[in-house]
Amino acid sequence: MVNLFLCATILNRMSLNKVLDFFRRNPILMVALVIVVNFVLRIIHADASSIYLDEGQTMFQVNRSIPEIIEDYVKKQQNAPLYFILLHFWVKVFGLSIFTVRSFSVLMMSLTGGMFFLLARRIVSLEFAIAASLLFLGVNEVMNFAHEARGYATISFLAVSSFYALSHLLHKPKINWAIALFGFNTALLYTHYLTIYIFPVQAIIALIWWPLGKQKRGFLFYAASQLAVVFVFAPWLKVVFEVMPEKGSFWIPDPTWGLLKNFYYYLVKGISKTHYSFMILGAALIWYFIRIKKQEKEDHIILIGLLLWAFAPVLANYFVGFHIPVFIAKYTFYASFGFILFFTWAIFKLPLGKWIRWAFVLYCCFLNFKVLQWESPKMENWKDAVEYLKQHERPEKSIVFSQAYYTYKAFLPYYDIDLFKNNPRPFETAEQQDIYFKDRKSQLQDLIGKKDPDEVILIRSHWRGADPNGETKAFLDENWTLKEERTDFSGVHVHIYEKPNSNPDEADS
Repeated sequence: MVNLFLCATILNRMSLNKVLDFFRRNPILMVALVIVVNFVLRIIHADASSIYLDEGQTMFQVNRSIPEIIEDYVKKQQNAPLYFILLHFWVKVFGLSIFTVRSFSVLMMSLTGGMFFLLARRIVSLEFAIAASLLFLGVNEVMNFAHEARGYATISFLAVSSFYALSHLLHKPKINWAIALFGFNTALLYTHYLTIYIFPVQAIIALIWWPLGKQKRGFLFYAASQLAVVFVFAPWLKVVFEVMPEKGSFWIPDPTWGLLKNFYYYLVKGISKTHYSFMILGAALIWYFIRIKKQEKEDHIILIGLLLWAFAPVLANYFVGFHIPVFIAKYTFYASFGFILFFTWAIFKLPLGKWIRWAFVLYCCFLNFKVLQWESPKMENWKDAVEYLKQHERPEKSIVFSQAYYTYKAFLPYYDIDLFKNNPRPFETAEQQDIYFKDRKSQLQDLIGKKDPDEVILIRSHWRGADPNGETKAFLDENWTLKEERTDFSGVHVHIYEKPNSNPDEADS
């Protein structure tokens, strides 16, 4: 309560009304400010944390030609290719590096912030938009995906932009908003197939709006634009069915109640905070229904839309996950923006005075920033593991054996970025430096027989898929001498072995 009182006092002195009046007169300036603040806060630590396997795959893909990218994603990838094509052109301009591929995500998430502000302002008010944008700034998941060289920040921008176009289309039906909605939704599907859940959410909103809206053309324009999306995407459906993972043959586990809850635990950052957040949402809903006769019909549409956006994609993917292995939080990350708007709506619907409401918004922002991870943690720490390897003085006859073979995509950008980006098959060039990316014990034994090394450096990451029984390490433990090891690099273990009796002094003794 003391914190709330202090915040209220500060807000009172700042003369909030004058600030709001200024931004009402200068909306473009406000959007620009939102984008710049988002960009500055997120770009600072963009390349601080290590890339991991999927990001290494991104760096490998975008360095290829457009036909090669499309061919690969037609034949064997579960992701759609649009993000990689966009990033391909980005690195053509700015070069290929860990910073440049992540900076594209930072830019996309910053533009998402701008569109998020515009949408919140469009559906409720400027004051609401400022509050929602402040909450948006401190969300850990938003920061994490802004620092990830994958398509989720691009999906975020497209999803928020899609809802913004839909809102305009239903209120003031114009052909340009129908074209915009068509463009955003088509791009969504060609960026990630599981954005499909946005479509039924928007369809329900449009169907409810049809009898309510004064302009019936809004629904007709909406329906026409989405039929056009189906027409354009239909040729790609064959690809979707061919690359769809089969149950029992893919790494994603079956959905559980715990995994479902974790989506919101991660978003809100903490179990207790999540419980309190849902209590606030529940209280706001109760108060809304108590005063339902005083609510405008459009308020009902806003509430239904936010509820659907915040929960329907996650729940739908949860149930689909029992039949197709697709239930993973990041695939429906775009639902987070609906949740943030819904939480902001709850704060504004509760019977709070203006100053108490703003004090509470700032208090929530304080809690968010208190636990905000500026350097987004990744599941593998190749950055420090490779630096440790480079500092180690390898004897003249030594080999590096990294499991699994595809780890070169995360290993080589830190070991030698030029080697990685200037070779279509960089692992073959790495072998000239006795660095091998293999899977099995027999492959290591063959290398030892050919090279007769004095030292073997075993790097294990994702090795369980290639060597599930750990036979390679067991072979070295049995036949070689463990000299040193580091297992404190997240997701990456480095074990250095030397040949038994390779030290002349020990052999003489």
